[in-house]
Amino acid sequence: MLLFAARRVRILKDMDVFLVRQRTVYERFASALRKELSEGELIECVNELMTANKEASYFVITSQLLLGLVDVLVNRLVRGPTSVNALYFHDIQAKRQDIDPSYQLSQLHNYFLTLPRETQEKVREMTYEDLAHSNELHDFFMHLTHFLNTFGHVSDSGNDFSQVSWKESPDHIIKLITDYGPPERVANDAPPFTEDPGWQVARRTERLLYGQEAKVRVYKEQIGFLYAYGIGLFRAYFLQLGKVLAKKGVFEAPNDIFYLTVEEIDRTVSMRMTPEEGRGSIAERKAEMGKYADVMLPEVIIGEEAPPMQQQRVLRRLKGVAASTGYPGAGNDGEWASGLSKNSRRRRFSDPYSDVGWTPLFVHAGQ
Repeated sequence: MLLFAARRVRILKDMDVFLVRQRTVYERFASALRKELSEGELIECVNELMTANKEASYFVITSQLLLGLVDVLVNRLVRGPTSVNALYFHDIQAKRQDIDPSYQLSQLHNYFLTLPRETQEKVREMTYEDLAHSNELHDFFMHLTHFLNTFGHVSDSGNDFSQVSWKESPDHIIKLITDYGPPERVANDAPPFTEDPGWQVARRTERLLYGQEAKVRVYKEQIGFLYAYGIGLFRAYFLQLGKVLAKKGVFEAPNDIFYLTVEEIDRTVSMRMTPEEGRGSIAERKAEMGKYADVMLPEVIIGEEAPPMQQQRVLRRLKGVAASTGYPGAGNDGEWASGLSKNSRRRRFSDPYSDVGWTPLFVHAGQ
């Protein structure tokens, strides 16, 4: 127990140092994007970013493992009602507000509600460009811009940086703000203290253990957010490189760069792969993605050999985790974030897969 506690303290100190240092590293990469970089300089920055993200990956895994160990320890040592955990829910929420897009969306929505009714209706019809040129809504625009600067790297996927980020779709974020619906509150059902001294000691022990778990959980959230920001920087660098190469006629569009491997991109920049070869590979992979778009993937894939392809079946009964009680009528299928903005209120929505990047959007389910 003492050895575990000592190691935990050391790990948390390492996480503190990492968070400060890694923020500085990522800020340096973000500021470098504002300069006119050549293809070679962009590739060099990407390689350096990969090295930086390896350390970030280590701390992501470490924080997850540490939280799991602390959680097991708490479950083994705590006696009595586990609802004491509710005491720390608001504490955790308060400490992660700056990195919680759902909370920040709620704050922007609250500000939106302070606007006159006529102005609210105007905002619902406005684009990001419209807001940028509106003197009347200058403050709202500045709050929105701050939100995009903080959470602009978020996308439908927390791991696939080829997905369009929030910063690239500000009009969609305006819809999220205007249509925001708060999640259900978690009730603090912790029982009151009793007069029994032994029980009070036990409760103090529970408070200590749950407090430590809450502390580790906050570290995990902070590290995860920073790691996601680093992943988002890859998209920014590859898009910048794609724009340079598209301008030179190597690609038809900047987004084509996401259909090539890093090795192929490096060969393209160093002229070891001709533009014709690159465009051929891109066209081939686009065709493959279209061909296998409806293929059902097995739950587990073992080995390097590709599993047999099965076309997706038409299901009359959907299985999964419900995010809404549903509503009689038509449903929608497709990507969650893009489909969400098209759905009317109480419209059912289904998707064949999920991603952690969608977490802030689930507050809209069942509105």
